[in-house]
Amino acid sequence: MSRIWGAPEGTIRVWSRDGGSRQVIKIGKEWIKHHRWVWEQANGRIPKGYQIHHKDLNSMNDALDNLQLLTNSEHKTLHLLLRTKMGLPGVRKGVTAWNKGLHPSEETKKKQSESHIGK
Repeated sequence: MSRIWGAPEGTIRVWSRDGGSRQVIKIGKEWIKHHRWVWEQANGRIPKGYQIHHKDLNSMNDALDNLQLLTNSEHKTLHLLLRTKMGLPGVRKGVTAWNKGLHPSEETKKKQSESHIGK
């Protein structure tokens, strides 16, 4: 364990929790979620009340073009739909058709636009 905590900055690890996996990156003395770091490098800080969603539903695919800014409510609703309408306990392979139908709210579009200003 000390080896993980003593890892150099920029180290990327895979952490598993609650049956899912995601990447984390060491920045300074902290481990942060890699997908959030990728988004912030390109778009600036994630506004309070927003989440970064994986469009292809693969939490290990942190490519910028696979990430989408959604309000907490939009993100929760999407995942609830995926679980209830698709009969899935979580997000799994084969549910991308639901994701393609999700369109960000006007509020989210405005925040996405604002995140590019002044960068």
